[in-house]
Amino acid sequence: MTTFFACLLDIFPGFLHLSSLSPIPPPKSYVGNKSAVFPLQVLGLDVDPINSVQFSNHTGYDVCKGDVLEGVQLLKLVEGLEANGLLSGYTHLLTGYIGSPSFLHAVVQVATKLKALNPGLQYVCDPVLGDEGKLYVAEALVETYKTQVLPLADVLTPNQFEAEILTGIKIQSESDAQRACLLLHAHGPRTVVVTSAAFRGGHGTSWRAPDMCRLVVPRIAGAYTGTGDLTAALLLAWLYRDPPRGLPEVLEKAVATVQAILKRTYEEGGGDAELRLVQSKQDIERPRVEVTAERLRQPTDIKGVIFDMDGTLTKPGQIDFGRIRSRLNIPENVDILTYIGQMSSEGDRVAALAVVEEEELRGFVDVQLQEKAEEVVAWLRGERGMQVALATRNNPKCVDVLVDRCAFRLPSCPVEASSVETPPTASFHPVLTRAWKSEVDVDKLLDVCEQWGLPPESVLVVGDSLEDCQWAHLAGMKSCLIHIGADHTLDTLRSGYVHTVIESLGELQTLLGGDLHVNEGGPGER
Repeated sequence: MTTFFACLLDIFPGFLHLSSLSPIPPPKSYVGNKSAVFPLQVLGLDVDPINSVQFSNHTGYDVCKGDVLEGVQLLKLVEGLEANGLLSGYTHLLTGYIGSPSFLHAVVQVATKLKALNPGLQYVCDPVLGDEGKLYVAEALVETYKTQVLPLADVLTPNQFEAEILTGIKIQSESDAQRACLLLHAHGPRTVVVTSAAFRGGHGTSWRAPDMCRLVVPRIAGAYTGTGDLTAALLLAWLYRDPPRGLPEVLEKAVATVQAILKRTYEEGGGDAELRLVQSKQDIERPRVEVTAERLRQPTDIKGVIFDMDGTLTKPGQIDFGRIRSRLNIPENVDILTYIGQMSSEGDRVAALAVVEEEELRGFVDVQLQEKAEEVVAWLRGERGMQVALATRNNPKCVDVLVDRCAFRLPSCPVEASSVETPPTASFHPVLTRAWKSEVDVDKLLDVCEQWGLPPESVLVVGDSLEDCQWAHLAGMKSCLIHIGADHTLDTLRSGYVHTVIESLGELQTLLGGDLHVNEGGPGER
């Protein structure tokens, strides 16, 4: 059986034109552009194909003659298009096999230029690196994909081996595949489809995104070339043609076409024949869906949520931590509060904390909430009937400012006080501030569970840092990291402390609305 894993964070709208950058072999080989352009045209897209290699045939044959094109050749073509005012008309970019480092660097330049000319342009990247444990390209290209190409891509379609190479995760289970999807999202692509994932064992549980699905199809005997190019093109075409239906339906149509073509190819030519692409025109136009995608969504057992404040409920960057470090001469790689706590003089500690408090309040003068922060908290407390707490390393005065400026309400009792019952009008109870939070002390988190009468495993901690997730893990709670982006590296997500990832607080409603469940395996699950 072959499993397709897909994770969608956004769908792009349809446009009028499409540009494709991938190889075009001659007629004897249905790979690269030869495999991608025909289905794109059949589905109504105008395509301008550009070669990255010009080979006599694909490399699966005993002999392969031809040239690997260099970046300068691509840039010359683009210069000609630009000189004639033609670049702004492109709305999509599709890349596949790229044989030389210079060509890949040129692709980065072209993608950047096209996105600058048309901010709505969608880049679909099939990162053709290899398959079944074997690299097709030079090692240098792998790092370029990781650091330069993926941040530009909107849709990414690696096979299992390529996903492993790009993430460093050996995919041996569904959990591994799900984790790989989230790691790839951290690089930038909002839609990730891992194709041809084959492994033994059950489905397991792992990280989830707001819209993740799987599709399992029977494996057709044989070794076929060009299926990755074909799949990427079909995904692009159906996302373009039918965006409102969502990724599962798009995946079903693309896979239905691929399966029909492979069946025809096997029946007419055996397991090593060239794809019967032209003969399958009707299957491209009107795919017969026989296997449906399964959304990986299940109800949660989460009964309480603990929010971090700065960077989680409020927008990040409002407190100038660089200024704090500068005023107190604190090194970049040292935690500010830990550094202050280790000062030998109590007077120095008090003075340093006064500086921190001054800068915190300066940052909260015009405090801005994350989008939907108030609505999500009200929804959790009201419609969902959940317990909600606030745990922050900021001082209580920042909490007061937040409440004064926003629609949040606090209990009438002191913020650090314990109470078995949460006042019905309170947005957060209890509220924990700077006094409690450190890397090793999680007793206060457990006290929250005791107040609520909930086991730790039914409580979700939502924060914007790895430390928030570490504290949740130490307390036996679930963790949710908000904001995939430059602040969260692959190493952060690989740490094992992050159970699920969201890009906005609004996605928390999907996470806790019965549509999604978090990883129950926790750190160490591979």
